Amino acid sequence: MNGGFVEQASDILLGMSAFLPDQKITIGVLVVLVILTYIRGRLGILIFMLLATILFAQSFFSVGDFYSMTFERAMAGIVLGGFIVFVDLYLLVTTMANWR
Repeated sequence: MNGGFVEQASDILLGMSAFLPDQKITIGVLVVLVILTYIRGRLGILIFMLLATILFAQSFFSVGDFYSMTFERAMAGIVLGGFIVFVDLYLLVTTMANWR
C-alpha cells in the first residue's frame, strides 16, 4: 500500500508541471518572484506558495470526478494538501505579523 501512496503522491507533484503556462511566462513570473522575495522577503515566498497551491489543486483534481479517484490518490492529496495549506497559513500569519 505504501508503494501506491508514494506513486500517487509523486504523480500529483509531477503532474503540477502540466498546468504551467508557456515557458517564457513561467520564467518571467519566477524572475518577478525572486525580485519580490529579495525586496520584501516572506511576501514573495507567500505568493510563490499560493501559486504552488493552485497548481497542486489543479493536478489533484485532474483525475476527473471524485468517484473514480483511488484511495491512495485521495490519501496522498490529503497529506500533501494539508502540508501545503499549513505552510501557506504559516507564511500568511508571519507575513501579516511582520508587516511594516
